[in-house]
Amino acid sequence: MNKFLVLFILAGLSILSCQKSGSELLPIKQEKLVDVLFDLYLLQARIQNNIKIDSTLFADQTALLAYHQITSKDLDSCKTLMKSDPELFSDVQRLVEDKISRFEKSLITK
Repeated sequence: MNKFLVLFILAGLSILSCQKSGSELLPIKQEKLVDVLFDLYLLQARIQNNIKIDSTLFADQTALLAYHQITSKDLDSCKTLMKSDPELFSDVQRLVEDKISRFEKSLITK
């Protein structure tokens, strides 16, 4: 009985070790996702500061995705994966926040 338990545990561990991590499942590279989310953050901030309540955000977001050569479907897939993987979400969020912080510091020093 113990042999079967050990074999079962080893088989389970080998299957888990072969699975891709959250960042490997993303349809776009994590670095590119961080860049896109950072740019979307800047776009949202710009629109909020200008208090534009119209289709500008949608049009600008479409242009931004085209600039980064990704589709809204890919971005939506990334968001779905991050919702289901808190560790991946945390990693990406931390990287975006770091990039925002560096950007803010660069504005102060200019």
